[in-house]
Amino acid sequence: MQKFTRGTIFWCELEILGGKERPAVIISNNEYNKDSDLITVMPLSTSVDTYTPLVTHRQFELMGKQCQALPEYITTIRKSSITDYIAVLDNEELNDLIVDIMSHLGLATQSIVSNPNKIELTNNSMVDRQNREKEDKQNNFANPRADKVDIFLDEPISQAEPISITVPEEKLEPVVDATIYERNGNKLSVFDTASNPTKVITGSEVRWAYCHIWQPCSINGGTPKYSITLLIPKTDTKTIDDIKKAIRLAYKFDYEKLKVNSPNGIVPKLEDLKTPLRDGDISKPDDPAFRNCYFLNATSKMPPFIIDRNGNNITTHSEVYSGVYGRAALSFYGFSHPGKTGIACGLVNLQKISDGEPLGRSNPQKDFAEHII
Repeated sequence: MQKFTRGTIFWCELEILGGKERPAVIISNNEYNKDSDLITVMPLSTSVDTYTPLVTHRQFELMGKQCQALPEYITTIRKSSITDYIAVLDNEELNDLIVDIMSHLGLATQSIVSNPNKIELTNNSMVDRQNREKEDKQNNFANPRADKVDIFLDEPISQAEPISITVPEEKLEPVVDATIYERNGNKLSVFDTASNPTKVITGSEVRWAYCHIWQPCSINGGTPKYSITLLIPKTDTKTIDDIKKAIRLAYKFDYEKLKVNSPNGIVPKLEDLKTPLRDGDISKPDDPAFRNCYFLNATSKMPPFIIDRNGNNITTHSEVYSGVYGRAALSFYGFSHPGKTGIACGLVNLQKISDGEPLGRSNPQKDFAEHII
């Protein structure tokens, strides 16, 4: 079940932007988010040149692309309009966005006082609020929140004395591990501290095959790469679902890249593209090792780190062979070459969990069973 916490970035379908699906950060408070079917979000755009530059258009990197926040498009949507999780911001990053929102609404200046969690309210906004409070008192309107307003003043505010309030720090719960990572040589981050939503850690019952992890191997005359084939049992639904989600996100994030060599610049639908996850019962029906499994090929130009179940580095080549079981850290990305466009799987790291019967070789004990003394 998805957690709709403030500061989390999701893909959302936004009617305010023509129904287009785009990243947006949740800005409504968590009590509201928990109890309501609605949620308030601020859209983010990867087209930084499309919108008129404003001081509140904070720019940052999102999955290797330059993005900007659009406080003028803040909107409220139904939770059903939210699709895939992207990342979560930390408190400092969230407070920066709050400053931009308040500045856009004329509730605060953009200058931050010595405490980075404080915001200077504009005098006009305070005077307006003061006048409304006085009118309510004159009309005997009860204000249920009056006892909680600690910035209400009975005297006019001096133009030379801005009022400072403290933005309460809200503890955010990361959905996945926060890491800074690279794709194609570019450091990818959200405000430099976000997690990688196209990264997947598989389950421990994945079987390794065609292990070219000690030396790079050239396939069909291509660039030599380190590679491995992963056999994922169909019972491991979590790994399979995580991979499918990462493929969807890679398609969204690398959409512009996929256009480069697509006919007329039109990217095919995801289901029509070449993707790495395949059904072993369909693609390899005669190979018993692929039976009841999905499989994919993961490659890398750099050698993966390989550890055992206790976290110790494995350097003995004979300990890793086709047939062992273990986890794999993978990263998915879009590619576009002449005549070939799709989603690929990058190999990051490996963890061996247990030995298994070697694949591609017969068992010597079985071969010579009648001749063993």
